[in-house]
Amino acid sequence: MVKIRVNLSLKEYTNNTDIEINIDQQVPLTEILDKLGIPEEQVGMVIKNGKWAPKSCNVSNNDTIELFPQLSGG
Repeated sequence: MVKIRVNLSLKEYTNNTDIEINIDQQVPLTEILDKLGIPEEQVGMVIKNGKWAPKSCNVSNNDTIELFPQLSGG
């Protein structure tokens, strides 16, 4: 089971902060984003198992993913 925490404005796409997904094999994070309805371009930072990861990373069972939106401002 993959645990996904959706933070800040990304919650508007899922209406949920904590999501659990069962996967049979390793899949690209971008595929999971697509299934959740989160536009890839809205994701600014990915934390996988406590460490920064690119959006192109693969996700396996027992991974914990935190998603943060693009931040802008000055």
